[in-house]
Parts: sequence; structure tokens; C-alpha cells
Amino acid sequence: MRFLRLDRGAARALACLGLLGTPAMAVAVQVPPSDGLQGQAAAQPQVVPAVVAIDVYGHRRVSADQIRAAFAQKVGAPYDESMIARGIEVLWRTFGVRAEVSRQELENGVRLRIDVTEVPFDFTPRFEGNERVDTRDLLEWADLAEGGELYQFEIPRVQRALEEAYTREGYHFAVVRAVERDLGEGRIDVVFEIDEGPLVCVEDLVIHGNESLPDRGFLFWREGLRAEARPQLRAPVFFGLFGKAFDRNVLEADLIAIREAYRREGYLDAVVQLEQLEFNEGRDWVTIHLRVDEGAQFTVGSVRIEGYDEQLDPTGTRLRTVPTELLIPEDELLELCELKTGATYSQLLIDIDQRALRDRYGRDGHVAHRTMPLGDRWRFLPPELNYDLETSTVDVVYRLAQGREQFIREVRLTGNASTRDRVLRSRISIQPGDVADLVEIDRSLQRIRSTGYFSTRFNIANHPEPIYQFVATEEPNYKDLEFIVEEGDLIQVDFGIQYGADSGGAASIGLSFNNFDISRPPSWNSPFSDIYSGRALRGAGQTFNLFASPGTEESTYQISFTEPDLFARHYDRIGLSASLGRRLRSYSSHTERHDYWSLDLTRALTQDTRVSIGFSADEVLIDDLATGGEPSITDPLGVPDLLGDEQGHNTYNAVTLGMRYGRSNRALQPDFGFLTQGNLKVYSNLWGSDGDWSELTGLFEKYGRFDPIESTWGYRVRTRAGVAQTYGDTDNVPFSQRFFLGGSSLMRGFALRGVGPIDDGFSIGGETYVAGSLDVYYPLVRQPIPGTLEERDVLRIGTFVDAAILDPDEFQLDPNELRVSAGFTFGVLVPIPITLSFGFPVRAQDEDLERVFSLNFFI
Repeated sequence: MRFLRLDRGAARALACLGLLGTPAMAVAVQVPPSDGLQGQAAAQPQVVPAVVAIDVYGHRRVSADQIRAAFAQKVGAPYDESMIARGIEVLWRTFGVRAEVSRQELENGVRLRIDVTEVPFDFTPRFEGNERVDTRDLLEWADLAEGGELYQFEIPRVQRALEEAYTREGYHFAVVRAVERDLGEGRIDVVFEIDEGPLVCVEDLVIHGNESLPDRGFLFWREGLRAEARPQLRAPVFFGLFGKAFDRNVLEADLIAIREAYRREGYLDAVVQLEQLEFNEGRDWVTIHLRVDEGAQFTVGSVRIEGYDEQLDPTGTRLRTVPTELLIPEDELLELCELKTGATYSQLLIDIDQRALRDRYGRDGHVAHRTMPLGDRWRFLPPELNYDLETSTVDVVYRLAQGREQFIREVRLTGNASTRDRVLRSRISIQPGDVADLVEIDRSLQRIRSTGYFSTRFNIANHPEPIYQFVATEEPNYKDLEFIVEEGDLIQVDFGIQYGADSGGAASIGLSFNNFDISRPPSWNSPFSDIYSGRALRGAGQTFNLFASPGTEESTYQISFTEPDLFARHYDRIGLSASLGRRLRSYSSHTERHDYWSLDLTRALTQDTRVSIGFSADEVLIDDLATGGEPSITDPLGVPDLLGDEQGHNTYNAVTLGMRYGRSNRALQPDFGFLTQGNLKVYSNLWGSDGDWSELTGLFEKYGRFDPIESTWGYRVRTRAGVAQTYGDTDNVPFSQRFFLGGSSLMRGFALRGVGPIDDGFSIGGETYVAGSLDVYYPLVRQPIPGTLEERDVLRIGTFVDAAILDPDEFQLDPNELRVSAGFTFGVLVPIPITLSFGFPVRAQDEDLERVFSLNFFI
């Protein structure tokens, strides 16, 4: 008789199990010699013989019954080669036994022979010398179960895994030796002897030859090679308390990062190499020396743009790029690009050009989005760079996979279990049948995020922000646009302690219903469950707020309600806003009590613009006048005349007109956005006001990042202005209604109302003012936003400059009254907003009141 390898069917079974490349198993099959009747046999139905016996040879620690049980093949059952293959796999996986199966043809069936070879193993491998690393960590590094077996062939793998893990943890000199002792009967005793050596930390990273990108900086401001490359291995901070463990793999990654930093700056043939590892005497600190050969900085010889189509190859499994005509004239596209002929090559400019080209194509429906199918998607392919080393120039070819023009078939909403569809659709400016304008789609997403309806305050790290995706349809040029949201906080309860340098301390409690729906009351049987689950009081986009804050210097009590879509008109919305409250404030000169209410109708002109008309009433009580300067016959109170004239009860009613235009990328800690706002208030005795005057105020605010790609340094620019003009029998704007500057929101570095003009030691405010501020900040800690590629700031520092002019007369601005302050801030943004400001007046008058430090926080 002769033995052959398992036939094709069994071989395929083994291939599926991944066994053919494993040296631990071999399978042999005994077959009878050929009788020359193959043609006739093929014509006859094949009879599968039964297994009459299974013999096991070579076993010691594993019993014959255990080996037979590993095979599903039973004596008396038809022979099944796939069962044999599975049995071999089970034996190897379960017992570490190599098996070879052969069969002998008999008249009444087949007899199987299983020859096994047992691999030596250790029931409990041991570790010695691991003084700093716990044994459980060693087992995890080696991928061994506690109390599990270790086979002899696994020893080299475990040894390598332990040494690599020690190196990753900073034990650069660690050595692992495996000592084996044969115990007989297939058993071995394995001891891994570990010489850990010292934990090596990086003392410094010294870069030699970086003349074009020298490292410069002060405090948290840095520029140069390290700021561009951001190597992970660097000198420790805080006096060496937090040294970085040395890891050779991380060092290799840092070398690549430094090379890429040079390439981004145009040094396309720069060479960065490890020059020396300088260890101290104790070998627990290392100074890494790198050598840089910068080479020449390349300039751009030419810039061209080529168009491509992405098509499936004949197999239908791979994409290929096929040159095609540009859909937009090349001259028009080149005008959008920042990278020009003759300019220094810069990867940053290429990134900026990519965004500009993406947006240009996106307006025409050629969409660059990860959910758009390949072939339909617009893609910025890796640019083609043609170098001329002699002239140090590079010809750049932008390669654009232009995709297919896309239209929107349907706009879907997913995840708004409680929020009404109309609330979301009122923020979406793209409609079915429209070209898939990526710019408008992104703006629609920003509007949805900026509502705050789908955000949470205390679970920011796990709650996903709204996103969108494209869904393929039967027509290749039409896609469904799906916005995916997850309901956020309905009720926000604020209870704690509030402190502001301007308002003093206060205990406060606030109850805010975001995305409120007054038409969905809770049931009588389970009101709290209905509210918590979102079945009640949620979904119409309304807001309802209750707030009480009794404090030492300022107390506020307010209730407000807003319905943004009174008649459910979706896009052409008319809204209603109402508020009622009381505010008490103690100043050094007097106390003020304001009992106020307001009612406004709003009209949405676009998704980002609305106008309003309304009426406001303010009952003001001026009391407890203090003595400021020296009392006299002409000034017995010793306070400003305007304040004395207003002592007692006063009524100020106004018709209001307003306009608001703004947009931001999200509700909580937005990175980009702007706001333009204007308000006109007309006070008149015709509607019961004690005085006739009008007040016009305006606000412009813009915030963003200096580098939108890196999202590091950010800024906020704010400009405010106002003017009040009397008419009729009114000569002066009442004291309590005038403009005042100073404090944490207007002119930091000055006390509240600390900016002149001053009368009897007290500020008398003004009737005209203009103020501006510039804040620049840097994020120290950032946090990923779930479901997106974005991050938000958690901890930041910054600096600011404030400037303002306050004039006592209407439509007058005296340059001599200019005040300027500067300073720095430190802020924690989530989950509890805390801001510390240190402001220093740069230009001030002698009578101004200064305050360097201010703290604002809310718990």
C-alpha cells in the first residue's frame, strides 16, 4: 500500500482553517493502487466507506479517548475528510499535539491510524528578576493566560515580546533569557530570567544643524523645528519631574516627523539622522543628538492642475485613475490657489489650496466626503512633484479626481426621537432636487449643532455631535442626504456657587428647558418618566428658563420663554419671546432695583438672519444714595446730579427693533463663527416712559483659528458701540440707562464702572461709546468630539488687548478719553467654566478705578 497527502477537498478545508502553512500538522491518506479503471469508476456512483476502527499511537499525557473525541469522526459512520481536518485543528489548539492521520482500505471499510507527537510544555512558566514590572503585566505582554500552558515552540516568541515591551516602557537595556529544563514525559520547566536594567528617561533632545528652523519661544509660545515637528521624545517639564521614557520606536517616529516638517517648509531633500545616544553614568537618562542636513529650500517652478476620473478596473475590485478634461477652467482654479510660481514650496499652502479647490468643486455638486462612493467622490490626489536638484525647484501638479456631479434626492433625518422634523429642517438650507452644494450642507450642519439641542454638558467625551452622510440611490447622480443626531440634554439644572469680580458671590439655582415643547405635557401617571425619556416637554425648539441668584452685590430672578416658530412655518418663521424678571444691584454710590418685562416678535429672513420688533418695560428704583465727595449747599447729597435726579421710582418703556445675523460651528465651545447684531430702543412718554430718548447699539464679533488646518492658536475680535440721543423735553439720558465701561466684560483691568468721566468720585457714564477687544488664545488641552474628526478646547491660556472711548455727550468721541488695557487669561472650559483674567491699564486717567485680577466661575 502507498500513502498520499489529503485530497483536494480536505486540502481546501485545511486552507479555510489556515493550517496548510502551519508546520505543526501533517495529514496523510492511504489509498489503494490504481486498477486502471478510472474511466469506469467515474461512471459509477462513489460509495463512501465506513470507519471500522481508529487506532492512536505516540500519545503519553493525552489519552487515546481524548484524541478520538477531538475528531467528530465516529466508528461505524461514513468516512469524512472534513471531520479529519477539523479534528487535527482541535488537537493542536487544545492539547498542543501534532497529528498525522492515515487510512487503510479494508473489505468492510477503512481503518484510521492517528500518529501524534506531543510538544513539550510547561504548566506554569515562571519569571525572575521583574522587580519593577508586575507579573500580571508580563503575562499580558506575552499574551499568556495566568495558569495557562506554555509550549516549547512559543518560547522565542514570548522572549521577543517581553524584550520589546520592556523597551517600549523605557527599559532600554533590558535583557530576557529563557532557561529550559526537561522534566520528562513531555514536560519542561521554563524560567524567564529578566535583567531589567534602569528605566531610561529622555534628558534632552538636541538637534544639530537646524539653522533655517531654529527653536524660539517664551512660556507657551513656540516656533521653529520642534513646534512644527512636535517630537514625542523631549526634555522633561517642571524641573524633570515628568521625564519621557525612552523608546527606540518612538525615536524612529520622531525622525520621520522632523523630516516631514522640513518637507512642509520646502526642504525636500533634507536628511535627519540619529547622531548619538548620550547616556549618563547611571544609564537612567539619555540625551538624544540628531544631525540635520537641511539642503536647499526649493521654490516652485510651475503649478498645473490636471483632472482625472476614478473608474473600476475590469475585475471590479480596484480603482484606476484615468486622465480627463477639467470641468472648471484651469485658469479659474489657479486663481484660487495660494501656491504660485516662484514662491517657496510649502505644504501648508498646498493644504490651503486643497480646501479652496474642494469648496469650489463642492459648490457645483462635486462632493468630497468620506461617505460618497469612490468614483462619485471628489478627491485631491497626491500632487505630482517633479524635482530639479540643480536649480532646487519643483514643478507641482495638482491631481483632481473630479467625481460625478451630485444632486440631492431626499433629505433624511435620523436620531431625532423627540425633536420635531420641522425644527431641524428650518436649519437646513439644502433641499431635494438641489445641487449637492457642500458649502451649504456644511453650513446646515453647523446650524444644527449650534442649537445645542443635540449636545450634552457633562458627557461631552461620549456624546456624539450631529453629522451627515450621503446614501447611494439607484441613480448614480442622485444621493440621499442624511443628518444623524442624538438627542441632548432637555433639562439643565444649575445649582451651586457663582462668583464674579463685578457681581460678587451668589448662590444660584437655574432650571433651563432646552428644545422645549409646551404642547407635549407629561402624563399624570408617570410625569417624571415622560420628561426624562423625552416623551414630554421636548422637541419644538422652544426654550423655557427659570433662574434665581441671590447674591452679596447683585441678585437676579428671571423667567423667560421663546417660541422660534409660532405658526409652524418651517422656513419663513415668526417667533415670540417673552421675559419677566427682577435685578437688584448694590453700587458704592447707590442701590438699583429693576423690575422688567419684555415681549418681542421675530421674523426669520434666512436661516442665519432674523429681525424683531417688541416692547420693553423697566420699573427702576434708585435708593440708598451714598455720600461721595464733599457735600455742599449746591450738592448736598455728594453724588452726581444725574443720580440724585433719578432717586425714587422711575418707569422706562421702549419700543424695540432688532436685527441679528450670525453663525457658529457648534453650541458648546465653538471654534469658528461670527455675530452681527443691532438694536434700536425708542423711549417716549407716549407709551408711559419717564423721559424721551432713543438708544442705538451694535455688536460685531468674529472668532476662529489662525491656522484652520492645525486648529491651534485661536482669536476673538469684538467691537461694540452705542449712542443715546434725547429729544422733546428730556435734556439728559437717566443715570441708570447710560453707558458704563469697566469690568470683566468691558475693559478688563478697570473696575466695574471704573472708566470716567467721574463726578464726586463716582462714574457718571456716557451717551456715546465705542469699544473693541482682541483675544488670542492657545489650547493647552484638547478633547476629541465623538463621531467626528474634530476636537474642542478643554484648557487654554490667552492674552488680550481692550480699548474704548466713553464720552458723556451724544455723538461725540473725544480721542483724549481713549482707555487701553492688556493682560492675559487662563480658562477651564468644560465641564465647569472658570476664567481668570489679569488686566493692566496701559492708558488711563487719574480718576479711573483699576482692578488687575478678576475671577468668574460657575459651579
